[in-house]
Amino acid sequence: MKKALCVLLCVALTVCIFAGCSKGNGKSAEQEKFDSLKPSESVNYDDLIPIYEFVGTYTNDDYSVVVEQESDQILTFTVTTNTNDDGTGYEWQMTGYFSDQTYRVNYTEAVKYAVTFDKNGDETDRTAEYEIGSGTMQFTDSDKLFWENDTERLDGSIELARVKD
Repeated sequence: MKKALCVLLCVALTVCIFAGCSKGNGKSAEQEKFDSLKPSESVNYDDLIPIYEFVGTYTNDDYSVVVEQESDQILTFTVTTNTNDDGTGYEWQMTGYFSDQTYRVNYTEAVKYAVTFDKNGDETDRTAEYEIGSGTMQFTDSDKLFWENDTERLDGSIELARVKD
């Protein structure tokens, strides 16, 4: 009986030792994987382009985008198409938070309007086509903007160049 109790105690002690060793640093394998994705270098904020440098007008043959700064981290975008021969065109309005590290704005709740103009260029009708648009505005530097509209396929080029003052 004494021998069986001794063997049982040895087995329990061995299990406890190995259980303690397997815990390592106390992090799960998933947490270890996540930690390995963290950047090894810190961001040098002196090299980042400030938000106000992206404010302005960007164009291509299909669209014109006016970018305005609403607050410290919020940009608003008004996108317009060229007016067709029949006096119709489109306008999108969107707002989103600007990432000062990626130069990206993800937006939701964008509104798209069908707009009609008379022969003098005055607006005669405006109808909302949707109010739940989403997408991304990605600046590559302060001179280029890429527009990705997740709500609908765009008919024109998504790359726009800044209009120099």
